[in-house]
Amino acid sequence: MFKSLIKNDINEYTNPTSSLITIENNYSSHVHYKIMSASGKVVLNGMIRTKKDQLNMSGLALGVYFIKIQNQFFK
Repeated sequence: MFKSLIKNDINEYTNPTSSLITIENNYSSHVHYKIMSASGKVVLNGMIRTKKDQLNMSGLALGVYFIKIQNQFFK
């Protein structure tokens, strides 16, 4: 169920990036996000308050990062 929710209701692009990624969501509520390094360290976090927002990744070192997105409907 969670895989389906994320696949259909959250989109992120441009991947890979050296500057901005765009997050689109189909929820009317705010969406919290955490961006973590491959070692699990949280390097960015915040809240997306609109259906489409951009996150600035330009301050991060080159590498692989994971994004965790949650709201009251899913974690």
